[in-house]
Amino acid sequence: MKFRILHNKRVYNKDDINSNIQSHINYFQNIGIKKDQHIAINSENSLQYVFSIFALIEIGAIIIPINTRYSNQQIKASISKFSIDLIISNIELDNEQEYFNFPKYDSSLDPEQDYIEILQNPSTVLKEQITNVILSSGSTGEPKGVVHNYNNHFSHAGSSNTFYEFSTKDSWLLSLPLFHVGGFSILFKCLLANASLNIPVKLNDMADEIINTNTNCFSFVFTQYQRLIKNPNVINKLKTSKVILLGGSAIPESLITFSIDNDLPIRTSYGMSEMSSQIATSKYPLNIDSSSSQVALPNVEIIISDKKEILVKGEMLFKGYYTNRTLLKELTINGFFATGDIGEYSEDNGLKITGRIDNMFISGGENIHPENIERIISKTREIDKCLVVPKTNSEFGHIVSCVIKTSSHFDIKKFHLKLIEKLSKYEKPKRYYQYPEIEEGIKLDRKKVIQLVNDDLLTELLY
Repeated sequence: MKFRILHNKRVYNKDDINSNIQSHINYFQNIGIKKDQHIAINSENSLQYVFSIFALIEIGAIIIPINTRYSNQQIKASISKFSIDLIISNIELDNEQEYFNFPKYDSSLDPEQDYIEILQNPSTVLKEQITNVILSSGSTGEPKGVVHNYNNHFSHAGSSNTFYEFSTKDSWLLSLPLFHVGGFSILFKCLLANASLNIPVKLNDMADEIINTNTNCFSFVFTQYQRLIKNPNVINKLKTSKVILLGGSAIPESLITFSIDNDLPIRTSYGMSEMSSQIATSKYPLNIDSSSSQVALPNVEIIISDKKEILVKGEMLFKGYYTNRTLLKELTINGFFATGDIGEYSEDNGLKITGRIDNMFISGGENIHPENIERIISKTREIDKCLVVPKTNSEFGHIVSCVIKTSSHFDIKKFHLKLIEKLSKYEKPKRYYQYPEIEEGIKLDRKKVIQLVNDDLLTELLY
C-alpha cells in the first residue's frame, strides 16, 4: 500500500495527495511565495494544513507554524522576531495583519511530479533544506525558534518507526497540533512508512475518530488522554491499539494505574523540539511490573554529565535557534546538546527523567527540585494534577507550595500527614492550593501557576 490520508470518512490516495499538493503549489506561487521565504501558518489541524506543509516544502519555503492560542499581540511579535514574510490562516486576524486563506481542495489536477516519491526519497539537497521553525516556549516563556532541516524529521521518523515497527498496515492519528513538534513528526512517520495518516475533523473532539476508524497508533498529552478515557467506548477501542504514546509532561500515577488496570498499551515518552520530537520511550507497554525508565530511540546518543544533566546527539538534532535570520546553535563538546533536563540511569539501564535545572528553587538554603516532590504526590490515586512551585517568603526566600487537582472528596489533612512521612524536612509543602481552571496547551504552564500563587489568586486548602 502507498501513503494515504484519512479525513472526514474519505480516503485520499497517492494520486489525490499529489494533485492537491500541485494545486497548493500553484496557489502559493500565484500569491508570491518563493524559496527561502518565511511563511507562517495559523490554523487548527486540517487537511489543507497538511497539503500546505507538503507544498511549501516542495517550493523550498520555510514553514513557521503559529500556536493557535497566541494573541494578536504575540503573533505580531513573532512576525517581527522571526522575519515572517506572509501568513496563511483560516483564523481571522486583526486588520493590521494581512493574511491569505488556504486554497480549496482540488484532486483534478495532473501533478507535474510525483511529490510523494520526492518526499519519501529525498535528494541530498532536500535533506539539507531548512523545512521549518518550531516556536518552542522553552524555559523562559519567550518563544525560541527551533530550526529543523528535512533530514532532521526524516531521521527521527526512521528511528521512531523502527522502534514501534510502524509500517504500511498501520495508521497514526494526527492527535497533536501541527504547531507542536509532536504533531509535525506524525506526518513524517506516516509518510516514511507508507502508512495511513488520520486527520481528525476536530482536534478537541477525537472520540468518534478513535471509535469509528481503524487507526491503531496514537500520541497524546495526558490532559487529552485523561478526557478521552472517560468514554467507555474509547477505552474498548484503545485496548486493541498498537501504540498509545503519552508525553508532554509527567504522567500522574493514578492515570498509569488506570491504564494498566484497563489493559491500555500505554508507553511514556521523553522528547523535545530540539530533537525533532522523541528522544527516549518505554520499550514495552507499561504493566504492573514495568520500570518507569525509558530507552533511547535508535540512532539517538544520550550521556549524563557530572551535573546529572542529560546531553543528546543524533541526526535528528536541530540546526539551531533562529532570530532575525541569524542561526545559533548551542552545543557542548563533541556535538552534544545540553537539554536542561536532569536524569539518571535506572537499574535496568533505562533513562529516568528526574527534573529540570531551571525549575529548581532554593528554600532556606536548600535546593528544591519540584519534580521529585511531584512524583511522590502523583502516586496518590485521588490526585489528577499537581505542581510544586515556589512562593516568595521573607524568612526562607521561598517556601514549597503545592497546587493540586483532585477527582473526588479529598481529606487534605490526612494527605499532608502521609506525605510528610515520605519527604525530607525542607521538601515538605508549607501551603496547598486548589488547581486553577485555566486553559491548558500541550504542557502545564508552570510559570502561570507560579504567578497565580504569588499573587494570592488561588484558593488555599487549609490543613
